Amino acid sequence: MMWIRRKAWIACAVAVHSLLLLGGTSRANELTAQQRVQLAAVIAAYEERSGAPAISVYVDQGGTGIFRADVGLADVDARRAVGPESVYGIGSITKSFTAHAILTLVAADRLKLEDTVAAILPDYHGPGARVTIAQLLTHTSGIPNYVNEIPGLQPRLRRSEMQRADVLATFEPLPLLFEPGSRWSYSNSGYYLLGLIVERVSGKSYYDYVHDDILQPLGITRVWSGDDREIVPMRVHGYDWGAHGLENATPWFYLVPFSAGSLLTTSEELARYRRAMFTSPAVPARVRELMTTEVPLTDGESTGYTLGAIEKSQFGGNFKYAHSGEIWGYAASHAYYPTRDTTIVVLTNRKGSLLTPVSLERSIARILFDIPAPVIEDKKLSAKDAMRYSGLYTLGIKRIGPPTLSFADRNGRLYFAFGTVSDPEKMIKLDRAGPDRFVLADDPETSFEFTSSAPRAPANQVVLEALNGQFAATRTH
Repeated sequence: MMWIRRKAWIACAVAVHSLLLLGGTSRANELTAQQRVQLAAVIAAYEERSGAPAISVYVDQGGTGIFRADVGLADVDARRAVGPESVYGIGSITKSFTAHAILTLVAADRLKLEDTVAAILPDYHGPGARVTIAQLLTHTSGIPNYVNEIPGLQPRLRRSEMQRADVLATFEPLPLLFEPGSRWSYSNSGYYLLGLIVERVSGKSYYDYVHDDILQPLGITRVWSGDDREIVPMRVHGYDWGAHGLENATPWFYLVPFSAGSLLTTSEELARYRRAMFTSPAVPARVRELMTTEVPLTDGESTGYTLGAIEKSQFGGNFKYAHSGEIWGYAASHAYYPTRDTTIVVLTNRKGSLLTPVSLERSIARILFDIPAPVIEDKKLSAKDAMRYSGLYTLGIKRIGPPTLSFADRNGRLYFAFGTVSDPEKMIKLDRAGPDRFVLADDPETSFEFTSSAPRAPANQVVLEALNGQFAATRTH
């Protein structure tokens, strides 16, 4: 079935709710009629443009749910609608639970941030043995990311029942990408090791420790390991996009992502967990302090990534803690705005769209906090401007994925790609959104800001703002 026909078979499966929970909402956090209309509109637009069969959104303000939307199909074959109790894979948002587990052990003096991998896992003999707990938590270890930095490995990950030792063997012997602590590079391998460290220090399985010592004290009950042998009520089916359109996502065994990305939960439960980490008396003050602490690189540079696996940033003048997640068949985002005491969760059952749940989360925040949207300039670049921006830029101390960004002109429009690309037709179209500023045509919440050494001179640097972080790159060609 081609995706352009999807409206016909999801029309009967839409449920959008403005919540009035027990006790009602106060006038202070009540949505206006206009906000409700705007929220429904951005969710519908996201659904249409992202190709996600189902989307669940939950907004909490001050401990009260003020908005929920559950749109589309949890199972396309069965025409089963998504609903408030629907359970999604949350991918790398799992890392916040893993970091929380580690930091409870640190706060209890059972582990130290400066402890090395070798000190806790003496059987680990790879170059990463000298990496510290803090460096694993903050993606500054230099250990290659087993998910996408080992050639030929991905197909094996997608259809296997690899055990802990099997996954460990894929990256343990590999050389480090850089001196630990000197740069930032996203590493699922580091968070896999952290799960093993939780098990070694606590004497429990990672999943039992998260359940017993992290979630149970908070009253969080609807979180699952991701083991597909487990009966999970209202589990949402995962989808990807293939050569012929929508297709079932490849099944994945829970110990392949493990503590880096295997957990499942609902939109409301994730919102409750995220806010609880910042506000619940069941979270010790020392743990909360550690969760929000950033460790600078060895040269003093900030990365914006905390020990608690949450990205610190500003959005429309609002301080924000956030993290996104993606795993086969699912993509998710969640954010907490402390000055607003507002939590926004977006869960979807499609991986790989350029339009990520981070974009929808930001669109929702714009409506809640009255933040203006980017103004798109619908005009072509001059030949001189096209030359100013076109070229190859190399990412600096912080990167996620390939180390370079490419920009090229095509008929007066700027196009972008990760890595080196010789054919502009394979690149992603950008729209202009101001002087020296561009956004993805399919996602105006992902932006590129160019800077030059002099007015109208060729750009010498670009800053990519994506996935709640900023990534600076310098022109090299």
